[in-house]
Amino acid sequence: MIDPIAATIGLGGIALLYLSKGSMQEQLRKRPFPVRLWASLPMLKRPALIVALALVASAGVVMTR
Repeated sequence: MIDPIAATIGLGGIALLYLSKGSMQEQLRKRPFPVRLWASLPMLKRPALIVALALVASAGVVMTR
C-alpha cells in the first residue's frame, strides 16, 4: 500500500525543488555579505543565560523526581 498523503507531500516537495532550482542557482552565485562574528558575540549573552537556566531547571526537575 502507498500512503497517498505522504506521496502527495513528497511529490510536492520534488516539484517545489524543480521549480525553484533556477532561482536558487542565481542566488548561490551572488557574493555573500561579510559576517562579523566577533561583533555579534556580546548579543548572545542573554540567550546563553536563558539556555543555561533552562538546563539547570530541567536537571533540577529530573533530580527531584
